[in-house]
Amino acid sequence: MTDEDKLLWATFRKGDRDAFEGLLRAYYKSLLDYGFHFIKDRDILKDLVHDLFLNLWERRTFLNPDVTHLKPYLFKSLKHQIVNYLQKNTNHASLPEIWQEKEPICDNYIESSLIEQETLLANESRLQLALSQLSKRQREILHLKYFESLSHEQIADVMAISPQAVRNLLSQSLKSIREHWGFLFIALYHFLR
Repeated sequence: MTDEDKLLWATFRKGDRDAFEGLLRAYYKSLLDYGFHFIKDRDILKDLVHDLFLNLWERRTFLNPDVTHLKPYLFKSLKHQIVNYLQKNTNHASLPEIWQEKEPICDNYIESSLIEQETLLANESRLQLALSQLSKRQREILHLKYFESLSHEQIADVMAISPQAVRNLLSQSLKSIREHWGFLFIALYHFLR
């Protein structure tokens, strides 16, 4: 964890409201993106993330002071929150689309902008089709690795599996995309860079 995160966590645990707001600003969007793997309804997901932060605030004095990686800790906490919600409300359990629409690339030249936008949308569509063929856990691991930049150890903690299982699942996920979609692997590689 960075020194800034350590200080933020320590001051948050002491009841500093600015630190609480700092946590919200730093991790809210990442938590929404991660939670979207499990909850498709954005309003429900936002409520769950808000509930997570409220629970953290209320329990701050009881939280582990020695958290070594804040982002995976928060992801794991959100995942528990979501699992509890889904167990109580099974009618909302459906697999979401993982990646949201990206804003179109802006360019000074209208023609090249339109071409880039059409290419981007076509590649996104192909990529979403390829990703829809993966299992829920495969999509989750790709998101954690490439969009949240978590290490194998951090992913193992979030997903409650061993680091070796992370390596195996990540390898299987990428292999599946290569085998079934050939040229789409190149598009995936460019999206994930």
